[in-house]
Amino acid sequence: MNTSAKTVKYILVSLMAGLLSFAALASPEHHERRLIKALDLTQDQVTQLKALRAGHKEQRQQGREAMKAIKEKKQALLINYDQSQADAIAEEIATMHKARVLKKLAHQHAIYTILNDDQKQKFVKLMSKRSKDEHKKRKMKKMHDQEDD
Repeated sequence: MNTSAKTVKYILVSLMAGLLSFAALASPEHHERRLIKALDLTQDQVTQLKALRAGHKEQRQQGREAMKAIKEKKQALLINYDQSQADAIAEEIATMHKARVLKKLAHQHAIYTILNDDQKQKFVKLMSKRSKDEHKKRKMKKMHDQEDD
């Protein structure tokens, strides 16, 4: 193998390793580890948190499947538009959004209840910061989308 082929191979392997490690950092488990570390949870609390997150994960998966079904209905409306069907889909989306928000709040409250007083204060600060960060991301995405138009 010549030198340039070895160099290309080395670069590709390095890039793949970097991408795999980046993907690992973006995984939900990474968020869980950060929360465990930030709140300094006990082993019992970690066990409870993992159980809560497992149940919540299943609910989120069901929500994603329901949204796929709605997406298919919306695409069908592009071909044969019907106002009553559009209204029904809009109502279904609104209902699902409300349910998702309520489930998220209930999940956060369930986490909150397993914490001690000091951890509760830290958790509230973390959720506040996360909310602000999400707002900034949405705002930047909206600005970026407007630039594309």
